[in-house]
Amino acid sequence: MLPGPVFNFELMATARRSRFYLVRAFYGAVLLVILWGVHSAWTSETGGELSSQMVSWFAFSTFCGITIGQEILGLVLTPALVAGVIADEKQRKTLHYLMASRLTSAEIVLGKLLVRMLYVAVLLGVSLPVLSLLVLFGGVDPRLVLLSCGATLSTGWFL
Repeated sequence: MLPGPVFNFELMATARRSRFYLVRAFYGAVLLVILWGVHSAWTSETGGELSSQMVSWFAFSTFCGITIGQEILGLVLTPALVAGVIADEKQRKTLHYLMASRLTSAEIVLGKLLVRMLYVAVLLGVSLPVLSLLVLFGGVDPRLVLLSCGATLSTGWFL
């Protein structure tokens, strides 16, 4: 039965851990560095003035840079966030309490996995406002933004 008690407990515990605040801040900082790098490359090349045609190309190149960075960060952060879930229970010496409960193994593992994958989706939500604002510059289709976020989520899920 999902979401079960393991899902609810992990959701509350994950929201309160300070390292997850740091991961979100790191993720946002990397995306801002990518945005700054693309912007500085364009302004140094054009002298600071962009025509309307160049603004759409700037938006598309920024979109490509952020999407590639988002995919790389997803590939790096997803295993780091998901891999240690059961190991944390063993380290805190609470795994045997979970195994002795009436919960099935699938409820325990899937509950913990779904919470961490929900957190990966929250990380994707950090980049979604920036990608959505790039749509206003032109050159980026809104469906392309949704497809890139969906591709990163599916990559994280199958990873």
